[in-house]
Amino acid sequence: MGGGGGRLIETRNAITLLKPPRLPVQFILRWTYEKPEEVVASFDFTIAQAAIWWNWISEDRKEGKWHSFASSSFYPDLAARRLVYTSPARNEDAGGSILRVRKFLERGYNIQAPSLAAVVARLMMGVKFDEWNESEPMLAKVLTGLIREVDPLIVVDGIDLLDEHTTNE
Repeated sequence: MGGGGGRLIETRNAITLLKPPRLPVQFILRWTYEKPEEVVASFDFTIAQAAIWWNWISEDRKEGKWHSFASSSFYPDLAARRLVYTSPARNEDAGGSILRVRKFLERGYNIQAPSLAAVVARLMMGVKFDEWNESEPMLAKVLTGLIREVDPLIVVDGIDLLDEHTTNE
C-alpha cells in the first residue's frame, strides 16, 4: 500500500484499505452486476450511490479509461450530510443498514424520520415473530443477533480519519 502504515482488511463482503488519516477505500465483493446503474441502485443510502470503474480500450490492455456514475441524489445529499434510505431490492443483511446509520450519525450526518423508519422496517423484516415469545427483552435479543458487524468499516471507529469533503480552517 505504498508508504507503509496502512491496513488491508478482507471479509466475505469486501476488501477495505485503511491508511489513516485518509478516508478508507472499500471494494465490495459480495455482489456483482452487469451495469454500473444496477450496482448504484443497490446501495442503501443515496450518499453511497456512486461507482467508479476501469475499462480497457485496447485489446493488449495497455490503454484504458476510468468511468463513473452517480445517482441524481448523491451529490446534494452528500453535501447536506443527509442520510436518505433507498429501500434497495437486494439480499441485504437485516442489521447492515442500521449499523451504517450509527456510523454516519457519528460522522455528523442526519436522518429524517421516514428514512429511519424504513431502516427499522428492514431490520424488523428479518425477525421471525413466531420464534420469540412476545417479550421486549426477548425481541431485543433477536434484534441484537440481526445487528451483527456486517460492515468492515466499523473497525475504523476510534481512528481519526481525514474527511476530504470538508476544509480545515
